[in-house]
Amino acid sequence: MRQLNNLAVLIALLGGLCVPHFTLAETHELVISGGRLIDPRHRIDDVRNLGIRGGRIVTVSQEPLRGAREIDARGLVVTPGFIDLHSHAISREAQQYQAYDGVTTALELEAGIFPIAALADHYRPAPLLHTGASSSHLAIRQRVLGHVEQPHFTDIATPTGNAESSNPRAGFIVQANTRQISEMMSLHQQAIASGAIGIGLPLDYISRGVTVEELSALFDLAASTQAPIAVHMRRGLPGDLSGLSEMIAQARRSGAWVHICHLQSMVMTGTQQAMDMIREAVAEGVKLTAEAYPYNAGSTAIGAAVFGRDWQAVFDIGFNDIQWVATGERLTAETFSHYRQHEPDGVVVHHYGDQTQTRTVMAAPDIIVASDAMPLVDEGGFVHPRGIGTFARFVSHYVDEWDAEGPLTASQAIAKITDLPGKLLAYTHETLSAKGHLGEGADADITIFDPALISDHATYLAPLKHSTGVQWLLVCGVPVIAEGNLVTAPDSGGRARQLPKRCGQ
Repeated sequence: MRQLNNLAVLIALLGGLCVPHFTLAETHELVISGGRLIDPRHRIDDVRNLGIRGGRIVTVSQEPLRGAREIDARGLVVTPGFIDLHSHAISREAQQYQAYDGVTTALELEAGIFPIAALADHYRPAPLLHTGASSSHLAIRQRVLGHVEQPHFTDIATPTGNAESSNPRAGFIVQANTRQISEMMSLHQQAIASGAIGIGLPLDYISRGVTVEELSALFDLAASTQAPIAVHMRRGLPGDLSGLSEMIAQARRSGAWVHICHLQSMVMTGTQQAMDMIREAVAEGVKLTAEAYPYNAGSTAIGAAVFGRDWQAVFDIGFNDIQWVATGERLTAETFSHYRQHEPDGVVVHHYGDQTQTRTVMAAPDIIVASDAMPLVDEGGFVHPRGIGTFARFVSHYVDEWDAEGPLTASQAIAKITDLPGKLLAYTHETLSAKGHLGEGADADITIFDPALISDHATYLAPLKHSTGVQWLLVCGVPVIAEGNLVTAPDSGGRARQLPKRCGQ
């Protein structure tokens, strides 16, 4: 990955920014001029000029603006920064790839973390992009039932007391009693009060342990605290919609906002029917959203519970369809058994998707795009490419202007990665209403790309190839990408923070 040293950063910034002499008459710290501004929230798709001050957008105008600095965006598309609701790649290294992909806010909402303060430890010395997480129900179950502290599933589990009484598997399989359920709800309340963005519920992984009583308590808490639940619902055979029906029923009963993760990878051949069910529920007033990614393969740990079931029937695949991430090899019955027994935390890519289903969900204007980025272990390893190129792939392949067969208008596509996820964040915390749009007062999280150049390059065999075409990426008005290159100056991401907070605070 190409990085700029501090001298090169200065050259890039001076070369890419017109820097007039600053006077007291100037009203903006930065002006973005002449770009095609696409802001679905405010139904704008036209040439506009933006004025930024204090990390926020203060002026949106058709008239020329003056500022201390200027980005000439003629010929480029200016949009709200892309929001990724579902990223397990919680590291600065991973965020470098996400920046090239146009992401300004990367959140860990499905798996979550607990305690929420532990998220900061993954971004030393500071994140490049805005980050945040849900309150992890798995981590809380491990603490209460297994006496183990494991804030994120990528962290090392440590006993909270007597090592002999700890059981790292308890959070996955043990059923809680009424007292333990009450304790878990109390811990979730603490996390939400500390800034957790909803509740992360990887239900399919912990189905053996979660009772109806526990599930109902969780949804009731979510409704009472206005905390959306991001759920990896129970998986059945291809086309089985019972897991979705369960989530819709809980959302309808409790009034909680439920966000369904990676929809098409869960229901597969039932994708269109699943979307119809969601739309019918939403029309009735049920708070429900869903997301998907533009790839035909999934990724998880080989020790995941799903591989303890009849996974060949669940995914309609065989051993050769499973790829060991560390080496890129396709598995056999022997290697599958070996890795599952001896390296259960090892990550695999399982190739089970169908392009027809993927295209169906990507073409749906009301389905959010999210990456489900897997942890990036090291520069020399393998990882699922969706954590590297999801957003560039989506924008370049699904917009009618930039792909002859694209099913969406530019505004519809941009809404799926800005406005729609932004509305979920605004429901969670009022301060987050400044995300996902370019209205006056919004946070200056901005993606500026060349529609002729934007493209993903990460593949399953060569995933660590960053996207191209994003010319400028601003986080709170500070360049993280400048003229297509990553900025690594000390303050390039210094204003990025753990949500929920506003730029300028």
